Order: sequence, then structure tokens, then C-alpha cells
Amino acid sequence: MPPKSKGAGDKNLKSKSPAEFFQDNKGIAGFENAGKSLYTTLREFIENSLDSAESIGVLPDVDIAVEEVTLSQYEDLIGLKAHVRKDSALYADIETDKEKQKRLKEEAKAAAKAAKGGKVDAGGGGRKGGAKS
Repeated sequence: MPPKSKGAGDKNLKSKSPAEFFQDNKGIAGFENAGKSLYTTLREFIENSLDSAESIGVLPDVDIAVEEVTLSQYEDLIGLKAHVRKDSALYADIETDKEKQKRLKEEAKAAAKAAKGGKVDAGGGGRKGGAKS
């Protein structure tokens, strides 16, 4: 086999960060589904606790409690306060299909009205009067 020169490598191989690799291969990390994710997380927690206790020479004391909680209970536990938005229009950055259809109809009406009246729409790019170049 001939020696490989420096920098020579398989052009088909791509470099990935560990996070990207495990995102693409969740099964290897043990995060295929919610049940296995919980098991893997708890197992890692326990193994790390036991390793830490062993490294400092003390007997481990590990308590684990697992409870199912609702989303609102979870938000309360982490201190996330539910709030009501005072002006929801400020947060409406996504247009629904119905809203889009309504907006397009209104724009078409405005364009037809402007074309009928011979006016140039403000957003049309045209200029009124004597424009300078």
C-alpha cells in the first residue's frame, strides 16, 4: 500500500461536531424515543454520581424521584411565569393562509383602484412630478 501524503484523505468524508453526529444518530446515544431518553439520562446521572463519589473516596448517596408533570406544572417548577400578551399584533410575525388571502385581495383591489384612477401606488417604485435622475 503506498504511503499517504499529508492532507490526503477521502473526499467523501465530512467532518462533523459530536453534537451533529449524535443529532443524526440518536440511537447510538440512546435518545431514540422518550422512554429510552429518560432511561439514558437517569443512567448517566447515576453513573456520574457513583464515579464522582468513588474518585473522592466517599460512599454514594443518590436519591432519585421521577414524576410525570404537565407543561404548566413544569413551567411553574422552572419559574417560567405564564403571561397574557397585551397586544398580540406585535407578535404576529407569521401570516396564516387566510390572512394572506385577505391581504392579497385587498392589495389587488387597491392596485385595480389605482390603475383605474391612473395613480401610481406608493410602493410601485414610480415617482410623481418632475423627478431628478
